[in-house]
Amino acid sequence: MSKNPEKIAANKIESLKNELIKAKEELLLSRKNENEFREIVDNANSFIIKISTENKVNYVNSFAKNLFKKEYSQIIGKSLEQTLISGLIEGSDGSGKKFNKLFSKPKDYQSFISHHKTRKKDSIWVLWTMKPGYDTDGNFIEYTIIGNDISQTKQNEELILVQKKIIEEKIKKLNEVNEALSTSNQRIKESINKHTESELRFRIMSQNMPFGVFISNPDGENNYVNNFYCKLTGLKYNKALGLEWMKAIHPDDMKSVQKRWESALKKSPMNFNMIYKILNVINGKTYKIHAIAKEMRHEDDLIGYVGVIKDITKEERLISKSKNYELIIRNSTEMMSLISNNYKYLVVNDSYVQAHGLKKYEIEGKTFAQLWGDDLFKEKIKVKFDEAFTGKIVRYQDWFDYKHLGRKYMDVIYQPVYGNRGKVESITVNTLDITDLKETQTNLEKAIQEAERANKAKSEFLANMSHEIRTPLNAVIGFTELLESQITDNKQKKYLRSVKAGGRSLLTIINDILDLSKIEAGKMELHYEPVHINNLIDEISQIFSIKIEEKGLILETYTDPQLPNYILLDEIRLRQILFNLVGNAIKFTKQGCIKLSFKLINKEKETIDIEINVEDTGIGIPKDQLTEIFKAFKQQVGQSTRKYGGTGLGLTISRKLIESMNGKIDVKSELGIYTKFSIILNKVKVVSSTKSKKQDNIIDQYDLVFEKANILVIDKVKENRNLIAANFSNTALNIIPARDAKEAMKLIKTKKINLVILDVNLRDLKDCKINELVKMLSENRNTPIIAMSTSIINKEECEMEVDFVAFLSKPMKRNELIKTISKLLKHKKVRKKRKLPETGNFNDSLKSIQLKPNFPEIIKQIDKQFIPMWDKASRDELSDDIELFSKELKIFAEK
Repeated sequence: MSKNPEKIAANKIESLKNELIKAKEELLLSRKNENEFREIVDNANSFIIKISTENKVNYVNSFAKNLFKKEYSQIIGKSLEQTLISGLIEGSDGSGKKFNKLFSKPKDYQSFISHHKTRKKDSIWVLWTMKPGYDTDGNFIEYTIIGNDISQTKQNEELILVQKKIIEEKIKKLNEVNEALSTSNQRIKESINKHTESELRFRIMSQNMPFGVFISNPDGENNYVNNFYCKLTGLKYNKALGLEWMKAIHPDDMKSVQKRWESALKKSPMNFNMIYKILNVINGKTYKIHAIAKEMRHEDDLIGYVGVIKDITKEERLISKSKNYELIIRNSTEMMSLISNNYKYLVVNDSYVQAHGLKKYEIEGKTFAQLWGDDLFKEKIKVKFDEAFTGKIVRYQDWFDYKHLGRKYMDVIYQPVYGNRGKVESITVNTLDITDLKETQTNLEKAIQEAERANKAKSEFLANMSHEIRTPLNAVIGFTELLESQITDNKQKKYLRSVKAGGRSLLTIINDILDLSKIEAGKMELHYEPVHINNLIDEISQIFSIKIEEKGLILETYTDPQLPNYILLDEIRLRQILFNLVGNAIKFTKQGCIKLSFKLINKEKETIDIEINVEDTGIGIPKDQLTEIFKAFKQQVGQSTRKYGGTGLGLTISRKLIESMNGKIDVKSELGIYTKFSIILNKVKVVSSTKSKKQDNIIDQYDLVFEKANILVIDKVKENRNLIAANFSNTALNIIPARDAKEAMKLIKTKKINLVILDVNLRDLKDCKINELVKMLSENRNTPIIAMSTSIINKEECEMEVDFVAFLSKPMKRNELIKTISKLLKHKKVRKKRKLPETGNFNDSLKSIQLKPNFPEIIKQIDKQFIPMWDKASRDELSDDIELFSKELKIFAEK
């Protein structure tokens, strides 16, 4: 079947028609999309530009058009340089050149940031992006250039850089400040540490004060209050800190106190002084207080405030009742007045008026100076008034002349009277006549002076009595020693030893009393010399060894190895102290041990501090007796004098001697367990010495054979002269006795004197020509002089120009006498032979002694009279028996 050409043609036309319609629809749709796209692009906030391959502008959006201030006709179809770039002023970063280079590079994605100024001088930062465009076949047809305004971002970046620099500068300054703060904090910390201890002491002390104490920081906030503060306000401690303390202020006074406190904090120097009411938060009671606060400064820096609050409720009640107060003044029997702050009399009572012989109106309204005179007011009274107006109570005594009363000695009291604001507005003057009391006081002072003179007379009496008793004791003990060395009968020797022991005991009592009187009179002199500690301890151990063994005790000694060998002290007095303490320890200990120790407690360059302890396991001392035992003539209550003996002077003397050596003594004890005496000697000098131990046993081992020599003995007591002569009766020494210096000078002119023994009793030297005698002796080959006395010599008192070569104390020991003379006169030593003395020699010795009664009579009298008296005195140890025994001995020795 053949095809119909017409139909085919019609079909083709219909097909073309449909394609044409479809193409038209697609074109319309494409235009619609393009219009929609253009509308979107035109309203975009970016610069959008399309450039053809011939560098012609095909499209710009309205945002870009407005940027360059041109119309579309001036842009579309024109070259990029003619249209857009000419609308920009090239920035310093070369933006124009960068723009042109966009088209010289390959057709790829490119971008850069440029900085421009418009013709209106506006600054703008733009991020440009160029994107090549292609058709559906992939052919390059155009450039699309998109620019975004990033000016705000750049500004933010610049602000950030600026802020960064500012921050860096601030950090640098902050570091400097921190470093300065660190230094300041360290200084403050050191200052705080320095004052912590004193602040702690202040806080402890303030807890016992009868008024409130508070400490505030520089902002006025409390950081400390004492117990009384809390008690007065009712606030607990933590509630009274900071500004919480204001809760205790009474509501009526709250505003005024706050205002005054804040005002005071702003002033320097700060002076808060106010009276106000507080309401105790616990008991609800109202109190009126007087608060005072002052600033605290350290190195001129304010560190806070310290203040006190005092309860003046009772005082204020009296002051508030002014009429009653005035009535009290006017009706007082004492002289009373009220003085204003300009020194005027406000109120005076009848007693005050009568004393002046005036009327009230003649006094009230006048100033003090007008009534008493300018001279008295300016010289004495004004300064006391001014002190009272500062808030102090002033009290004094002085003489005043009254027209009616005459001259009177008055007790005057100025007491401040405070106003409502805590300021002293007036002063009450209370004047009491104490003339009679003053006269009594004057008489009392005279009585005290009399007592002091009596005490001095007592000391002198004791010293003189010591001399008077020592003198006969010298004969008793001396002749007893002679008899003891020559008598062979054991019974007789026993009697002599008893007499000798009694004399020594009496001498010990006399020495204690004399030492005490010297100490009380301030005449005890210490003689410092090098003391070997270990030698001293050995000596004490040796002396007490027999008693230690008898009682079955143990004596332990200890010396600190760090102690030096020699120290500078008064060896005699130190030995006396230790003998007393160790002797007491042995006396009061039945079993156990005695401990004696020397310890080093402090060492300096040239001095040391020493602790000496004497401890025993004895009967102990009650606590209430620990101080009593150091008082003169006092012993432990309940102590048996008959059993333990003693006069009650040993510890008194020991304590005073220790104190005179710059030391102190303390005692600890537990009854029935132990007693420990501790001595602390401060600032004891350390010395180097080669001092050797004395050898006192020469007389015991050798007979001393003296060469011929003349010894002049000057002593007013015949028995003393005879005693010295008796001790050298069988030697070549010639003893020449003289009663006084006058007699001695006659003997010197006729005989050659090799040695002089001179009694230097001060009372006997007042009228004698000792200095003249010494001058004669000096011309006579400078004869050595030995001093002999019952006490220590004081050259200043006796006014002697004498250099003594040695000193002998009465009662003197025979060995001491012989040893001293042996150092000055030539002699030989012959070792003694152990044999009993013959009766013939004993009789010869008795003749040489020149005693008036014969020897059998002496023995008989000792046996009959003195032995029973000594037994009773040693058994009972009563002062009356000892005194009677000493008197009888004195009478016996003087016969």
